Amino acid sequence: MGDEFNVQQSSAPFNMAISTLESIRDTLMKIRDVSCEPLLSQEHRQLMKVQLTRQLFLLSSPLLSEEVVKKYRERFDNIKLIKKKILKTYSGNLTKTNEQKIIYSEELDIECDAFSLDIQRELQKEKYFMPPKRDMGSAVGRF
Repeated sequence: MGDEFNVQQSSAPFNMAISTLESIRDTLMKIRDVSCEPLLSQEHRQLMKVQLTRQLFLLSSPLLSEEVVKKYRERFDNIKLIKKKILKTYSGNLTKTNEQKIIYSEELDIECDAFSLDIQRELQKEKYFMPPKRDMGSAVGRF
């Protein structure tokens, strides 16, 4: 009975790289969906896009070399929303509050896109997205 379990377990091992790539693909699809969602405000879309871009980097990091992660770490840390404190008026007096409003920034939107593209290129350099040209015949033959 114990041998049956070992045979069953070895026939379907968990592949962390494949699972990670599926999560990366899902995150990229979410970024696309959020970017095109007309019912969300620009600020809300940007909030979601920044969070998803940061998630993309976190998901990709285990597949990238330490050198590449260090290379992009500073850019990752600089992807931040632009916020502005809200001033409220009470009976004619301006009062500062702790509330903040997200301000849409086209530059930040472009930086998120560029960052996502660069991470995808780094993953491609590691041959995670497409097999090397010499392996294409065997990859197609398996389908």
